[in-house]
Amino acid sequence: WNRLRQWLEREYPELGDTLNYGILPQDLAEYEMAFGFQLPKVVRESYLCVDGQEPESAAGCSEGLFFGLTLLPLEEVLDEWRFWREVDTDPNTGGNEQLREVMQSIPADWVKKAYSSRGWIPLVADKAGNYLGVDMTPGPEGSVGQVIVFGRDFDTKVVMWKGDGP
Repeated sequence: WNRLRQWLEREYPELGDTLNYGILPQDLAEYEMAFGFQLPKVVRESYLCVDGQEPESAAGCSEGLFFGLTLLPLEEVLDEWRFWREVDTDPNTGGNEQLREVMQSIPADWVKKAYSSRGWIPLVADKAGNYLGVDMTPGPEGSVGQVIVFGRDFDTKVVMWKGDGP
């Protein structure tokens, strides 16, 4: 984060101004209690440095940090994650066996066949129901901590990075 902040300060200060200060350790612990599990170490360390982005900087920049997508503050991560827990049992989506059967991943079997999963932690959002996030419950060929694309528009989940484990 230090290197990224230095680059932003030099090359794109308006975008750098959208970054929030890190979360306090005691607040991070409260969020983890709300999730019901500890976040991966690298995610925890990241949120201690930067707690997501503001929707717009003082200079009017509203671009996202990752591929133009917004890095979610941990409070919004929890809100989005909770929303998807309702989807898990919806008979039209997460609770629909026929829908689960058409789910795929690239590479094959790295992400489990599901419309939504308690183990998918949304970190970066397009504000239309799609995310880059961490997969804590991968498919048989995947690995815990892999970074995936998932959400409303993705019947095929895509592994962006295999990760380096829990």
